[in-house]
Amino acid sequence: MRLLLPAFFLLSAQALNFAHKELNKEEIAKDTSAKTLFDGKAGVRMDTMELMVPIVPELTSHFDLKVSSRHNWSSMQAKVLYVSATAACVAFIALIYWSRGPVTVMAIVSFVLSLSLMSNTIRNIYVAENFRYPQFLTSCHQVSTVCAAFTFLQVRQASTGEKITYPTIASLMKGLFPVALFIALSVGCSNIALSYTTTHFYEMLSPMNCLVTFTLGALLGRSTSFKLLPPVLLVMCGLPLVVTGEIGASLYGLIFIALGIFFRSMKAQMMSLLMSNGEMSQTFSPVELSCWSASCSFFITMAWSLMAEGQAPYQAMTATTIRPLLLSCVNATVLTMSGMFVVKEVGPVAQQIIGELKGVLATLGAVAAFGEVVTVQQMAAYGLVVIGVQWYNRTDLQVRQEKAEAEKLGQQPQPAKA
Repeated sequence: MRLLLPAFFLLSAQALNFAHKELNKEEIAKDTSAKTLFDGKAGVRMDTMELMVPIVPELTSHFDLKVSSRHNWSSMQAKVLYVSATAACVAFIALIYWSRGPVTVMAIVSFVLSLSLMSNTIRNIYVAENFRYPQFLTSCHQVSTVCAAFTFLQVRQASTGEKITYPTIASLMKGLFPVALFIALSVGCSNIALSYTTTHFYEMLSPMNCLVTFTLGALLGRSTSFKLLPPVLLVMCGLPLVVTGEIGASLYGLIFIALGIFFRSMKAQMMSLLMSNGEMSQTFSPVELSCWSASCSFFITMAWSLMAEGQAPYQAMTATTIRPLLLSCVNATVLTMSGMFVVKEVGPVAQQIIGELKGVLATLGAVAAFGEVVTVQQMAAYGLVVIGVQWYNRTDLQVRQEKAEAEKLGQQPQPAKA
């Protein structure tokens, strides 16, 4: 965990440099006039931003990728505002979650900030480098996660003697492969949904992740308190206020968005089960689960890439593409591993809610990097998100304390009857 924050700050500087990278006239024309792309093999029409969402299932578009005429801020002003926004976000997270311990705070900070940075790192690959191969990029992210996690596990075993938990056949079939399948299905459904509808409609329904994850936890028999439902509903109802523009509703889009949300929520619950004592045949640490789940997911996404993209990613790879590709892999690795720690420490529902904080930082980053204007509607929506996050955390701590006290009372010996 101590290595995650330094990695994030390095990525922050690189992402901000990407944001200020000047595009030449030809690239600007690609980004503005060629707003839509057409996948010749699948016959699917997707806009530039829509391509970003499926790469990381948790990633959603909080600002437009178009080159804005408002981009007249100096580099120094933008950096000062971005650093200030980042510091404010870190301080806010630390204030809310400090009672859970410094390790949890570091995990949450790394998770939120790496999630918000994903937009800039992927934008640089798609727009500036014109490298538009999402399945291949996802496969690269998974390879980097496996390499980093397995290296960490080997070092931990050599230095502390703690053995690595290797998955058994039962864990692979009942836990890890289902997680990998849910990841692939959520990505695939998101791709299909975005080909039938607009990102605005997708944004409106994405906050359902929190409620669906909460409901699935109750259906799977996990310990769930309905005291946590009101803050979940607050976050869910507040985020659609961010959406502006034409909604573009579609029945097929609605169906595939709902399926994507379901598979994403199942993935979160399954990962939580694999890290909880006594829930599955084996219990994994966050780093172990990052390693083994990414290994399983790699085979699915690489097969998908070979079928959908063929040899095109390898032919399009240039010397200038390697650097931003590697940086996105580092960011994805930090995101995956910190996300596992967050699920283990605060639970799958809280992880989904915390992930929505990325919108606050991404919006402030858009103001800093692109000169975007934050509307009153956005400020109100993200204000509700902040309140919901604080409310959920306080309620969750109270529920856990009540449960611990009840278990303590249940373990006390009963007085003998006369």
